Amino acid sequence: MKQNVAHKFGQGLTPRQFVEGMTKNQQAFESWYEKFAWEDQDDRAYFESLNHRDDLRVLILAADWCGDVVRNVPVVFRILETAGIKTEVLILEENQDVMDDFLTMGGRSVPIVIFADTGGYVLGHWGPR
Repeated sequence: MKQNVAHKFGQGLTPRQFVEGMTKNQQAFESWYEKFAWEDQDDRAYFESLNHRDDLRVLILAADWCGDVVRNVPVVFRILETAGIKTEVLILEENQDVMDDFLTMGGRSVPIVIFADTGGYVLGHWGPR
């Protein structure tokens, strides 16, 4: 796993740019986004409590053709919006170097959600597999 991703800050798309640029699965993605609702208000309160933090950044490695991206990233977008964390999407095909640093059991699986501080130090990452 790569320990620093600062070199990728500012190179990704905003969540809106990612959705608008989708050539596959855009309608399904937007449907999942619209359907999202908080089931647990304690969870929502936790993510809302992160709004005062300006030291967190998220990079999401994604591809619009991937079913896991279509089902998971809309929820991740909603959570990160609630938390007020600056988020950028890196397109898999254009960021193979990042993908190779965040393999899942030796393979390339997306999405990968990378949490970092403002200096780019990787605090943790998540992927659905």
